Amino acid sequence: MSPVMLLIWLLSGVVVIWLQFKYRDAGYPRSVWWRSTLFVSGFISGSIGLLMFTPNSDIRTRFMAALFTGVLGGVIFAFGFPHQMRGLFPKR
Repeated sequence: MSPVMLLIWLLSGVVVIWLQFKYRDAGYPRSVWWRSTLFVSGFISGSIGLLMFTPNSDIRTRFMAALFTGVLGGVIFAFGFPHQMRGLFPKR
């Protein structure tokens, strides 16, 4: 695990959380743009996190695992986390 990858992963996590709060401030719109933005930010954060913790695997294994983890992270941050945010911070 390199310090640069750790820093990039932490920054991507900050961006994901920042986008969640921007989504809340926008009033939880159901637009494709917001859902895709939240999905892509979760995808990138999940993929970077997995690539950071699997440095000694072969390239195909890392690619498939990063793809799976990215999709899982994208779905969680595009659909699951906003649902939880609405419970904590109701729509204004």
